[in-house]
Amino acid sequence: MALLAMAVLSMAGYAAETLYPGGYNISSGYAVSAYNITTSDTLVITRTVRNNESFSITGLYFSENIPPQLQVAAHAIAINGAGINYQYQANLTDSIVGGYDSYYWVVDDPESPATVQNTLSPGDSLSFRLKLTAMLAGQYQLPLHTTVFYGNNSGFFSTDDMYTITVSGDEIDTIPPSRITDLRAEP
Repeated sequence: MALLAMAVLSMAGYAAETLYPGGYNISSGYAVSAYNITTSDTLVITRTVRNNESFSITGLYFSENIPPQLQVAAHAIAINGAGINYQYQANLTDSIVGGYDSYYWVVDDPESPATVQNTLSPGDSLSFRLKLTAMLAGQYQLPLHTTVFYGNNSGFFSTDDMYTITVSGDEIDTIPPSRITDLRAEP
C-alpha cells in the first residue's frame, strides 16, 4: 500500500479530489504522469479511491472526457492490488462535453451480472490506471472526470480541476538522404 501511495505521489500532477457530500473518511485522487509529452510517449492517468469508513462502497464508476486526438491505449482496475472485472464503454462522442469522447468504467453495478459486482469494503483501496497516446502534437485539455458511488444510504461523487497536456512532435531527422555528406576522411 505504501508503494502505491509513493508511486501516485511521484506523478507529475496529483490532486486529492473534493468529495461531495463532505464529512466522510473516503479519499479520491487523480494523477497524471506528465503535463508535457511527445507523440511517442504514453500519458498515464492514475485514479484512486480509499474507503476509510465503516460502510461499504457500492455502485462505483469512473468517467473521463478525452479529446479525440488522445487515444486510450490500455486501462486496468485493481482492488487491494488484485485485478478485477469491470465494464467499459468507449467513444461516446459529445455525450457530456462537446468535442470530447466520453468513457465509462463501471466497477460495481448491483443490477448487472456477477462479473461486475465489486464493492469496496471498509479499509479497501482501488486503483485505476489509464494509458493514453497522442498521434498529433498540440495542447489538449482533460476537462472533466468524475468518480461516483453509493454508501451509507447516500450518493457520493468527486471531481477535480481541468488538466492541460501539451504534446510535442518527436524530433525526426528531416534531412533528405541525397543531402547527407560523408564526413569520413578520405585515404
